[in-house]
Amino acid sequence: MTVSVTSATLELSNDTTICKNFSAILTAEGSLPGTYQWSSGQTGQSVVVMPSQTTIYTVTYTYGDNCSLTGQVTVNLNGIGPEITFPADDKICPGENVLLNSTGTPGATYSWVSDPPGFTSSLATPQVSPNQSTQYTVTASLGNCTITKEIDIIAFNATLTMPPDVTICRGEEVSLIANGSLSGTYDWSSGQATAIIDVSPSNNTTYDLVYTYGDGCTLEGAVQVTVKDSFSLKIISDPDTNRINLGDPLSLMGIIAPSQNLSAFQFQWLENGTETVGTTDAIQLVPVTEDSVISYDLIAIAPNGCQERVRATFTIVLPLVVVPNAFTPNKDGVNDLFRMKVIEGSAIVQSMEVYDRWGTKVFSSIEPQPSWDGTFEGKEAPSDVYVYVIRWQRGDGALQPPLIGDIALLR
Repeated sequence: MTVSVTSATLELSNDTTICKNFSAILTAEGSLPGTYQWSSGQTGQSVVVMPSQTTIYTVTYTYGDNCSLTGQVTVNLNGIGPEITFPADDKICPGENVLLNSTGTPGATYSWVSDPPGFTSSLATPQVSPNQSTQYTVTASLGNCTITKEIDIIAFNATLTMPPDVTICRGEEVSLIANGSLSGTYDWSSGQATAIIDVSPSNNTTYDLVYTYGDGCTLEGAVQVTVKDSFSLKIISDPDTNRINLGDPLSLMGIIAPSQNLSAFQFQWLENGTETVGTTDAIQLVPVTEDSVISYDLIAIAPNGCQERVRATFTIVLPLVVVPNAFTPNKDGVNDLFRMKVIEGSAIVQSMEVYDRWGTKVFSSIEPQPSWDGTFEGKEAPSDVYVYVIRWQRGDGALQPPLIGDIALLR
C-alpha cells in the first residue's frame, strides 16, 4: 500500500495600516492549487477590504484531500480618509451633467484634473459635462490621509446627417438616407427602422426620424417630401397594329390623361431609343430599317417637371412576292391575268416586260401594279411559253434583283 501525504505552505500579505474610508488589498498564496475563503465572506487569492475599524482578516486555504491551512492579516486604521463615491453610471449624452463625487468629507481638500486637459477643480463634489470621453483624477487629503483615484466618463457625441427635402411626382419612389456617425438605431415616423428607407407618398409628407445611439442618446431630424401631380401616357398608332409593312407610312400620337392643355408640355420621340424623330405629341413617319423590329419611345415632360416615358414596338414586314408559271386568259375570271403577286408586305413594280420565244416584246408597262391579259397588238396571243422580266422595289424604295423567268400562256 502506498500512502500519499500532501503538504503545502501558505504565504499572506503583511499587516497594513490605512486610513478609514480607504481600502486595502489582501493576498494569500498557497504552494499547491486550492481555494481561499476569507472571514469577510470573500473568496479568491486577492480581496479588497474597507474596514470601519481595525480588523483581523482570517483566510482558510483548502488544498489536496480537503487539507487546510489558515492565516491572518491585520488591517489597522489610523486617521480618517476623505470619502470619494464615483457615479454608478459613467456614460452621458450631449448636454447631460454628471456628479463626479457624491460624498464630500468635511475638512478634506480635493484636487481634480482631467485628461485631456482643460478641467481643474477643488470642489468636493464637482459636476461636469464633457463633450468627449474624459478621465478625471482626484487627489483628496484629510490630515495625514491622502488618496488618489481615477474615473473615466464616457461621453457619446454623435452627428446625424439627413437627406435634403425632395420633390417627386405622384407614383414615383424616392430613397431617404440618414447617416449617424455612431452605431445606433433609426425610427422613422413611417414605422420603418433602417437608415435607408424607400417611400412613395401620394401626398405631401414629412418623415420624422429619431436616431438613438450610445447610452440612450437621441438626435432628431425630418425630411419633407413634396408630391407633384403626375399623368399617364400612352401611344396610339395608325394603322392600329403592331405589324407594319416596310415603307408604309405610320402615324403615332401620345395620349395624356387626365386630359389637359399640352401647349407647355415637352415631347421627344426616339427611334430605337436613340435617334430623335419628333418633338410634338403626334408624328408621321415611314419606318426605314433592315431590322425585323423597330421601336418608338415617347418622353413627355409636364410644366411641373414630371416625366413619363412609354414605348411602342412594331414588327417590320418585309415584302414577299411570287410570280405564277402559267395563266389562262379565257375570261372566266380565274387566273386571267399575268402579274407579280405581293403575298406579304409592300412592293412596287417599276417595269414589266414579256417576250415571245423569238424575242418579240409582246407586253411592256411601267405601271405600279401591271398585268398582262394575254393579248398582243389587240389580238389574243397564242398558247406558248413566254419570257418575263420584272423590275421592282420594296415599299421603302430599295431596288430588288429583277425577276426573270418563263410564263406559260394556256388557252
